[in-house]
Amino acid sequence: DWTDVEYLSMLGLPEREQSDAEVFTGNSTGPVDWRTVGDTVTPVKDQGACGSCWAFSATETTESSWVIAGNDQVIMAPQELVDCAKGILSNHGCNGGWYYYAWKWNKDNMTMKESDYPYTSGTTGKETKCAYDESKGVTLVAGYEQVGEDTESIKAAIEQGPVSVAVAAGNDVFRNYTSGIVTEDDGCPSNLDHAIQAVGWGSENGQDYYIVRNSWNTTWGDQGYIKIGTGSGKGVCGINQAVYRNWV
Repeated sequence: DWTDVEYLSMLGLPEREQSDAEVFTGNSTGPVDWRTVGDTVTPVKDQGACGSCWAFSATETTESSWVIAGNDQVIMAPQELVDCAKGILSNHGCNGGWYYYAWKWNKDNMTMKESDYPYTSGTTGKETKCAYDESKGVTLVAGYEQVGEDTESIKAAIEQGPVSVAVAAGNDVFRNYTSGIVTEDDGCPSNLDHAIQAVGWGSENGQDYYIVRNSWNTTWGDQGYIKIGTGSGKGVCGINQAVYRNWV
């Protein structure tokens, strides 16, 4: 029941600039679903009426990296990134941003807990004054890298942990998804406008797919998730173009 204006307000990726990150390549060994591995994947969240998808994608991948590093699950604060990880050539609060710019902030400024820095922009549609408190920080992001735009490398990266991805979501294919696998035949475009997180990959009837978590609550899609088929070139819904992972 979103209006078009409400829907578009949740898409938050500015024009992409080339990242200076190293590029990971690798070979896949088999399917993985990190939702079934301990507490690696935190619950589906709701970004609300703010183009903060990039901040949610960034914190979710850091949350997963934190657990994979041997720590207890922590729900981290996207509001910290919305308010603080800003700059003329980087992120713009509720007006969009990129997860790798968020991790640049987290290289020197620790992630805070959601309980210590609650998310408010989903209701107001606006960022607030940066209230970063180092004494309540959880972890720094030690590094990050882009993943090669080929299916094998993306699968291999996901097998090591959930990754941040960007897709074309401002279209009816993505907006109206409820179940099944979105494939190249569905006509989803490739212009990136929304950041989310890939938490696994699998295969059904010969069709491989990525298991992708959105940040629009569990009422969207399949309990907050979508299966996006693997594909060549830019990928289905453009998913191959901006795959990044980090470590703490």
